[in-house]
This record gives sequence, C-alpha cells and structure tokens, in this order.
Amino acid sequence: MFEQKKIDVLVYCGEGVSNLFLKQTLSTFRLLLENKYTVIPVEAQQLATEPWEKTTKLLIIPGGRDSPYVRDLGDSAAFKIKNFVNNGGNYLGFCAGGYFGSARCIFEPNSPLCVVGDRPLGFFPNACKGTAYPGFKYNSEDGSRAVKIVVKNNAFKQKKACEWYSKINSPIQSLYYNGGGYFVDADSYSNIMLDYSIDLENSNSEMSFNHHINVLARYYDNILDPENRLNIVEDAAAIVACHYGKGVAILTGVHPEISYRAFDHIPPTEKHTKDIVDILKSTDKERITLMVVMLQYLGLDVNNNSINECSNTPIKPITPTFILPIKDLAVSEMSEFSYKLNKFLTPGTSFINDSLDIIRFNMINSDFTRLAHTNITKTQQYDPSTVSANSESVKNIVDLYFCSSKFPDDFQAISQFNIGEFTQHIKQLNTKKFGNWLMYTDVTSSTQTFLEKNYILQKALPNPIVNLASTQVSGRGRGNNLWISPPGCLMSSIYLHHPISKTTSPVFIQYLVVLSIIEGLATRPEYKKLPLAIKWPNDLYCISKENAENSPTLKKLGGTLVNSFSNNDHILLIIGTGINVANSLPTASINQLIDEYNFKNSTRIPKISMEEILAFLKNYTINTGYILVTLKNHDYDKVKIIGISTQNGYLIAESLDSTKKKYELHPNGNSFDMTSGLIGQKS
Repeated sequence: MFEQKKIDVLVYCGEGVSNLFLKQTLSTFRLLLENKYTVIPVEAQQLATEPWEKTTKLLIIPGGRDSPYVRDLGDSAAFKIKNFVNNGGNYLGFCAGGYFGSARCIFEPNSPLCVVGDRPLGFFPNACKGTAYPGFKYNSEDGSRAVKIVVKNNAFKQKKACEWYSKINSPIQSLYYNGGGYFVDADSYSNIMLDYSIDLENSNSEMSFNHHINVLARYYDNILDPENRLNIVEDAAAIVACHYGKGVAILTGVHPEISYRAFDHIPPTEKHTKDIVDILKSTDKERITLMVVMLQYLGLDVNNNSINECSNTPIKPITPTFILPIKDLAVSEMSEFSYKLNKFLTPGTSFINDSLDIIRFNMINSDFTRLAHTNITKTQQYDPSTVSANSESVKNIVDLYFCSSKFPDDFQAISQFNIGEFTQHIKQLNTKKFGNWLMYTDVTSSTQTFLEKNYILQKALPNPIVNLASTQVSGRGRGNNLWISPPGCLMSSIYLHHPISKTTSPVFIQYLVVLSIIEGLATRPEYKKLPLAIKWPNDLYCISKENAENSPTLKKLGGTLVNSFSNNDHILLIIGTGINVANSLPTASINQLIDEYNFKNSTRIPKISMEEILAFLKNYTINTGYILVTLKNHDYDKVKIIGISTQNGYLIAESLDSTKKKYELHPNGNSFDMTSGLIGQKS
C-alpha cells in the first residue's frame, strides 16, 4: 500500500471567520511553512464531503464567531475532524476556534452577547469560558488589547522536537487579544488519562483511547470569572495542548498568529490601537518563536531559522515582467503586438488600467544598456496577508517590458531561468506555434491569475504565449488550492485561442499537458525507468521509498489547471502548469528522483533543466494501454486504459476479459485512486 506524504495545512474560511484573522492566519503560516507545506483555505462543505484527511497535516480554525462554526461544521465535518485528530492528525484553534474545540462554550453569560452550549469536538473536555477580559464588541477594536501570557517552557518537553524551547529563558510576552476565553480547570486534566470511546470512521466497533491536557501558557494577570465578575480566577490557562487519541489539538484564547503589521492600515490618530501595536512590536520575535515551537509540538517540520527569517523578511517583492519573441519572428508580428498594447494605454500615460492590475508599459530595444537597468526596480511590495480565497486587494502596479530583440544581458545575469537554453530547446523541437513568445517574471503572485484577470491585456497578447515565473507567492491549483512555488519549480501558464469544433472538446487539452511531460521525458531513453505516474487527469506524481519503512510513498511533483472562456468562434484557454523540477520541498522533485535512481542503480543519468521541461509542453501525444485498474461500480471488472475520447476527453477503458466491453470514465464523476488501482463513483 502506498503512503501519501501529508503536506496540506487547511485554514477554515467559512462563515463566521473574521476577515482580519483569516488574512493573518494565511500570512503567518505561509511565512513559517513556506516551501514545505501548502496553506489552503477550505470551506465547510469540503471538510464535510471531501477526503482531505489523506494529505492534511494540520487543520486550523481561525478566530471569528463560534456559532456559525457550530451550525456549518457541527455534523459530518465535526465527525471527520474528530476522527482526523484521533488517527494522528492535528488541530489548531485560535480564539473562536478554541471555543469550538472545547466540550462546552460559555461566552459572555448574563449579557446580550450570551452564547452558551455544548460543542461537537470536545478536544478540551471542559468549557472554554470567556471573555477572559471584559469589554468585547463584535467588529470592533474597542475591546482588544495586548495581554501578557506566561509560557510554560517545561510543558514542551513532552515533544522531542521542542526540547530546545524548555531550555531557554522565555520572558513574559504580550499577544493580541480580542474576546478569547480561558480553559476551565485545565490543570485537573494534565496528570490523568481520560478514558473515552469513539466510533471510528468505517468501523462498527468502539475503540478506547487516552486523552490528556498539557497547559502550554497561562494569562499573567488574574481573570474575572465571566459568570460572576466578582470571582477571581488565578493562573487561568490561555493555551492548552489536548492529546486526543494519536493526534494533538492546540487551543488558544489569545492570538499568537496576529502580527503588529496587521494594523498598518490603522490611522496613527487611533491611540488605542497604536498603543497595542507598540506593545506587540516589542515582543514580536517572541511571538514568532512561540508559533514555531507550537507547530513543532504538532509535528510539523519547521526550522528554527524561521524565527529570524520571518522577523526580518515578511514581504516578498514582485519583479518586473518581460515579453519577448523566442524565435526570429516577422517584424510585422512584433509591430502588431506593440501597436495593440499602445492602443489600450490610458491617454497621455504609459499605463493600462486593467481589471486586476495597473500595467505600466515600456519598450526595450537592442540599444538597452546597464544605465537604464538601474531604473527598473521591484514593481511593488507584495503582502501575503492580502491573499485569501474570498478577498480582493487594491490594484498593484506591474511593470511590463517589451523586449523587441532579445532578453537584456543584464537581466539574464540575475534571472533564475535561462532563456537562451530554452530558445535552443524550442528550436531543436521545431515547434510551429508554441514557444514563439515568452512572458517572464522572476517573482510574481500567480502566472495564472495575471493572465486570467487582466482582460484588456488579453486582447493584446500574441496567440499563444507562455507566461513563466521562477517564483510564485500565491500560485493556484484546482478549486481553492494553492501550489507552493519556490525557486526550482517550473511555474507557467499558456494563453491559447482554441477554435470551437463539433468533433473535439477543449477539455481534451488539459489532459494532455501532464501527459506531454511524461512523453517528453520518455523521448530520452535514460529517463524511461523513472517511477513517474499520473493521477488522472491532471497531477504528476512520483513513487519514492525514502521513509524509514522503505515502503512506497506517493509524492506530488506537479499538476495543471485550465481555465476557459468562450469568445465568438474561439475558446480562450489559460493552461497553468506547476512542475517541481529541482526543489526537494515541499514533497519531491524530478531531479531528486533522478538522484535516488542513480544512487540505487549506480547510474549517471543527468539532471534535467526547467528550460527543457517547459519545451516538452509542445508534445501533445499519448501512449495507451499501460494503466491497469479495477472498476468498483462495474462488478470490479479489471480494465486497461486504452485512450481518451476525442468527443469529450473522457478516459476510455477496455475490459481485460472482453475487448468489446468498453467504458468512458468522467474525471469529475469518478475517483481514481492510483494507490490501489481502483476507480469508483465519487460520493
């Protein structure tokens, strides 16, 4: 049986989640976990119906309002979340996520804001009671404050990865607070094991398991009991680790995920918030240290270097975009492109005020010199906190340079992609259309989004054109997924006009993109033995045995995303591709696979470049008959995949018992489990 590496960190973004807390959660975790995990916003329906547990390392429920969480996550999703943690998964609940993760919520009793009731998860076996500090108001900073907490360093000794933290002198630190609770009588559960029974998923029997609480931090000041503000609560638990079955849930009443930078937009005249920001800023490094050790406690691979890196470099710069011809094109074709871009400029300016970005257009000719290079700097400061599944941000200014002859030597020297090598591969392959034009950026937000959302720019672009980036800070996958895109990954989007035809569906194209990578590698005999596989229809995987048990592990190397738009007699296609070529994080890379193969077989297969992989995308061909699977919904008939329907792009399967029995398999209607070779209808 294959083991699939867990690299997903899911952040709940459903109704009730505060927009501020969602943005900061995404920002903080993308900074801390960059290159190793994908941080993905997720809705209630996905948690309730999709098999997210197989690839997920951590589920985060941010702050907000607990009542909508109960309504939307209280049944199927809660059952799956409990089983996820019991079976070794991890849960992290901030503020409202802490209330929701407890057995009972007691919020502002005896007040108009009163919310009291049992909660479905019960990771903490008693109540989370709040607010710990009075004055809370919904959608307001009036009741917010910077509160002092005392971190219990010795509590982290329970996890080997956190032993270093128990040896340092952690001072009292201040964290953002707004409406959180404390965990009632937490110490009474710290030294005993609670026996529970739980119905495990896919099991008719009940399984007994152990459940205990480890207090990680306490409020420094005494708390006034929300049920009777005259009663003082000493040493109230602010952060608890709930050991639940094989997994751990950390619940907090404070907000260690909130940086002082979250309030940069607040006018300095608002003294209340400014005072809070000043306090938070003074202990921000301690906050990041606490976040790192909490993630290590939950079993995530986080390096201590992240503490300094996140403190000093929280913002990634977006670099200029260059458009250039790769082949020797006719002067008329280049003049037409330049004419179209100029036509769409706002009169009297060099700007295109597009739907997503403001694009500043510049021409670079063969006389371009290093002197002019000094005037081209980063286009903007990109703040990861502005990225979420449901948020819109202010328009960014993107510098777009049209290089009429060649990519400037000055920029090639600092570029992470060798355009000269790519040009050689394209010319060797003798492509007709693909590779005529290239759009290149060192660091961008998303190649896919840039092409898809800038509608005016679309009208001027050559057909086809490849948009390529060396690093993406918010690359997109299917659904709401994000694809981590550090250096060493090949991230590209192809903009293509496809004629509408009665005989061929454009959906066919997306199925061929990953196939073209496999086929391209297969043209080199030395690469044919690499254990590459396709998870139909659009993901590229490898099969590795690098774990301690030497058992097969599935690791994702890449995937595709195709967006289409109808336009008269054509369909506009934006074909996004992400392939991990040379970076071993977060999962594996093609070159890492080559290294493993060379080591085990004493061979010297050369590593492959991103430039050559990109050139492979022109080879839209397919070999058939290699994939053997079992159809769960057809009496477990054993079949082989023999091709793709030219009518609708479905997989065509042929029975091994009779060549007359054929099946068309819809990719969105069937689940293809490559690990067991089983196809069945999606539930």
